[in-house]
Amino acid sequence: MTNINNLNSPIILLNGISRSGKAITWYVVSSVENIDVPSNEPFPDWILDAHDSGDINLQATATLLANYFKIYSWYSYIGRGINLKELDQSSFLKLSSQKELDIRNKRNDNSQSWQDFTYSWSSSKFIPCFTTDLKLNIQKELNKKGFNFININTIRNPKRVFLEWCETGRGSRYDELDRMGKYYFNYKGMNIPGFAYSYKEKWFDSCPEERCYLVVSKYYEDFFSNDQSNAINIFFEDLVQDPLPEVMKVANHFNYKIKSNYKQMFELMNVPRVFDEDSYTKDLKGYYKKIKKRSYEHLCSLEEQYNHYKMSKL
Repeated sequence: MTNINNLNSPIILLNGISRSGKAITWYVVSSVENIDVPSNEPFPDWILDAHDSGDINLQATATLLANYFKIYSWYSYIGRGINLKELDQSSFLKLSSQKELDIRNKRNDNSQSWQDFTYSWSSSKFIPCFTTDLKLNIQKELNKKGFNFININTIRNPKRVFLEWCETGRGSRYDELDRMGKYYFNYKGMNIPGFAYSYKEKWFDSCPEERCYLVVSKYYEDFFSNDQSNAINIFFEDLVQDPLPEVMKVANHFNYKIKSNYKQMFELMNVPRVFDEDSYTKDLKGYYKKIKKRSYEHLCSLEEQYNHYKMSKL
């Protein structure tokens, strides 16, 4: 794994497909000293979807993301965005403390504070953290601009993710969803989310359940085809049953201490702590039958690949 002491201006990226359980990884990183509370903004997703759809090139994408990372890291350092609305503040306090919020609120928006921020960031005494999921080619382009990334992947059984997508209606919600907050392109008179550009014909022709399969299978195919040896891989099923080993995994990677109140943070998680292995991927609503036979077979093969990958990391 990458040695944090050799990185300048590091940024942590929390990666994971929707419904993978990535949100509870926020509690993991927030339990480790020096790591900032994760920033979860839609803007970078619009940029990435526009890039995937060919509307902006790689260089423009990297420029926009570089400015985003700098601005929002700075905002977080001086408490902007976490003290403007009560909701923002309460979300911050779930993952940090009133003392930390007071410290940030006292930082002035001036050149001295900017210098302090720059030093703290470059020396890894303050590490920004984002939920933006960047492909490796975009990360390499941002490396040229002085950014270095530490990837923390949250992965979950692909069949369970597929069921979660179906149960929450993600295969059809983009047809009726308010366009604000999601990048779309027009294909044959239909608005299609930017992330589906590479399989737009299949998206156009598919039922909602098949669309869920397309998204989930694409994500896991990309994940398994890329080298993840330098990433911190967190398995959702392990995390919710016993979070401490996953917290230690992150802390040991950075050689940082675990915060004394980490147990209280995990008490805030509204997720099950025990799994019924027999029912975990059981389809009680018949979603498996609504996708093509070869799609279901491929989903089963991805599950096998996931289980093998998971066991190899134990």
